[in-house]
Amino acid sequence: MVYADASALIHGVLKRPDTAAWRHWLAFESPHLVTAQPAIAQLRADLAGEEQEVRFAAAEMLDEITHLRVSDQALRLAAFAQGVLTPYDALNIGIARADEGIVGFATYQAETAAVAHWHGLRVMTPGHSGPWWG
Repeated sequence: MVYADASALIHGVLKRPDTAAWRHWLAFESPHLVTAQPAIAQLRADLAGEEQEVRFAAAEMLDEITHLRVSDQALRLAAFAQGVLTPYDALNIGIARADEGIVGFATYQAETAAVAHWHGLRVMTPGHSGPWWG
């Protein structure tokens, strides 16, 4: 499973510099994407000013992705990233670390990528290679 935060998920509905790479990766790698409420809330906030069709497309996309629960363990693990990241981003890291089935963390935010890597998560950012968050 690959945990996708809002910065990755938004590539599914809006044109961004790395949208083509994201969609190519999804089509050819077919990762089992998972996410959770913090990323969903952040995505919805990011799309608040967009057209209704975009928000509906996001809802349809989210229906195809497995949603994980925020466990007590995820909350404890998120505390280790809290001082560096926003609360939502720290929760995303905690949720990904708490699930042993997650093999990767998809993000397009440099600070989040660096913290995910530091916490032992394999960062996946289609369109970027190596430790781009440097």
